[in-house]
Order: sequence, then structure tokens, then C-alpha cells
Amino acid sequence: GDTWRFAPSSGTTRWEKLSTGTGPVARWGHSLAPLEAPGAYLLFGGVRQDGTLLDDTWKFAGNSWSRLVVSQAPGRRAFHAAASGRGAVLLFGGESGLGDFYDDTWLWEGSGWRGLDPPFRPPARARHALAYDPLRDRFVLFGGLGAQGVLGDTWIFDGIRWTSLATTQQPPARRDHTLSFDPVRGRIVLFGGRGVDGRLLADAWEFTGGDWQRIVSTEPPEAVAGHSAYQHLFFGGDRPSGVFAGSFQRSGTLLALASDEVPLRPYVLARLDTAIFDRKTVARWTLEGIAAGVGVSDEGLPRPGVDVYLWNQTGGQWEPLGTVSAGPASSKETQRFAFPLLELAPYLDGDLVDVLLIPKEPGSSGGAAVVSIDTLALVGTEAPSNP
Repeated sequence: GDTWRFAPSSGTTRWEKLSTGTGPVARWGHSLAPLEAPGAYLLFGGVRQDGTLLDDTWKFAGNSWSRLVVSQAPGRRAFHAAASGRGAVLLFGGESGLGDFYDDTWLWEGSGWRGLDPPFRPPARARHALAYDPLRDRFVLFGGLGAQGVLGDTWIFDGIRWTSLATTQQPPARRDHTLSFDPVRGRIVLFGGRGVDGRLLADAWEFTGGDWQRIVSTEPPEAVAGHSAYQHLFFGGDRPSGVFAGSFQRSGTLLALASDEVPLRPYVLARLDTAIFDRKTVARWTLEGIAAGVGVSDEGLPRPGVDVYLWNQTGGQWEPLGTVSAGPASSKETQRFAFPLLELAPYLDGDLVDVLLIPKEPGSSGGAAVVSIDTLALVGTEAPSNP
């Protein structure tokens, strides 16, 4: 299995494949939860490509994986849910792959797994979602798939006991959705999944602590299931078009295109830092980069190019900056681009600027779009000094 990192706060402005040495075998249906130490994560279980269920525990820290030897652990399973909070990782449920579902509760407390035996617990399930609410100091669980079908119930775990919560309104029953905590609004947010009829869902809900409220958006992300989310960064999942894509949220506001188009195709999202410049002395700003895959495809068809957008903090929308056009070079060569900015202030979030690059839809004769950004930087040029 491969390991990728996207950490714009540390200066990384694209996905980076890490060379981690020996690590977990390729799998899916596993859980991955952050640990208290910065940059550390705990992985458990899942299913290999040959259908073998796994029960191994791994820790990622310092750019490397280490398998943890434990005296006891949850049994082999996949499509369970795990979340970090209260100084531990909570794991609940999962499935055996043979139609059996689990209703057990486990805590990782730093050095090993500890099985809990609460007298009252959610019905056995898998493909549910779990998140921690630090303001109310409790975990929230919603939905999933059990022996009785697709579920739509809400449960609270306070570290000792599970409590079933009856709400005035709630999201429709679903599986393969996500829950994540919004630190700005102080609420748990639910998005997507598959409904009772198996259809992909595109609705969003927030849990206020006692009830659910539907989030109404004029430009919601595309329906999706099986994606992942952490503090409103949504990535991947199943979409009707079959394209592996995602969407991005920050500060409780969906960053979507100003038109009715949303980023359904593969894309590159970057946060560029201007702190290295003295903005008072910069006379001209330019977004510069090198893109691959915008020339001619292997079949000899012209590729349609890549649209570039900046997030306008003042206007609250994506603003088109330009298009990296297909050049005469082949797809194995690169295309340099540079877009001047008339002003920088409307795009600044502190010292950061959000950039979005999305390939155009291929035309009837165009080759498939490929996004590969080798270099992306915001360059400030100082005014020439007077002699």
C-alpha cells in the first residue's frame, strides 16, 4: 500500500507520495485516525485485494510506518469506524465479509487496545460514521449498514456509555457517509453516502448537540459515497461519473465555483504562502508553474488545457485567473505558465492564497485531461530601486 500526504500548513502545496519503507499491505475498508502527537496516525484492519480480512495495528509517525505488537485487539474486520478524542482512539463495529456485523467498542489508549463492554450499545453495523465533538466532549455516531438494512439512528458515547438520541429531525438513513467536526461553527457535519435505495447522496447536515439541521447550499458538492473527511476536507469516493475527485471546505463555507459548475474532475488544490515576501515592497505578483499532460495525448489528440482559479476572500467565490492551454509539446513534455495578478489583497487569508486547477472537459476530438502540476508558486517582484 502507498502513503500520501497533503499538508499545506507545512509548505506542501500538492499531494506527496512518501517513501516509508516497509508498511501496511494494500487494503481498503480500514480505519485511520490521528493520534495526539502531531503527524502521527493509527491504522487498523481492513480487507486485502484477495478478500482477506486484517486485524493488524500500525502507527505512522516521522514519515515511516511501524507495526504495533499488542496483546489483544479487535478481531479481523473491515468498514468499521474510528475517531480520535479524549486522549484515545475509539473504534466501533465493522463487518466480517460474510454478512456478519459487529457491535463491539474498543479504545486505543496509547500502548494497546482495550475492549469495553457497555450494557447498552448501538446495534451491530458497518459502513457507519463516527466523529468526536471536543466542545461537548463526546463521540457522535450516525447510520451505517446492519442486518436489518440501512440505518438512520444517532448515538452518543461519553467515554463510558452509549446513549441513543431521539432527535426532532435527522438525516435520511444512509451508509458510506462521513462525519467531521467543524471547529469554526462548533458542530458535527455529515455529508453524502448511499441511501436505502443505494443511490448516492449529496446532502449535508450539521449536528448541534441535541438535534440535526439540514445545511442548505446553492452549490453543493456532487453526490458521493465512500469518501473521507477531516475538519471539512473531503476527498475521493464514488461519484455517478466514476471519476475520483473531491471538494474542499474551509471556515464552514463551501469553496465551489461561482457558476453552477463544481469540481467533478480530478484537480489540484493548493494553499500558497506569501509570508516569505515583504508585501509592502512587492510591485507585481505572478502565479507561476509547470504543468504536464496539457499537450497532445498518446493517441495524438489535443488535450483541452487546465483552468486556474483563485479564491476571492472578499467576494466569497472562485475567480477565474486563466487557462493553461495545450501547447505543441507532447504529453510527455511540460508547459510553463505565468498569470499576473492585478492585486493580491482580495485573495489573502492571512498570508495564504487558495489556488484551484481543474482540467477542462475533453471535447469530441480531445484527449482525456490530465492534471500534473510539477511546480506552483506565487512570486512577488519588487519594484526597482532608484539609483
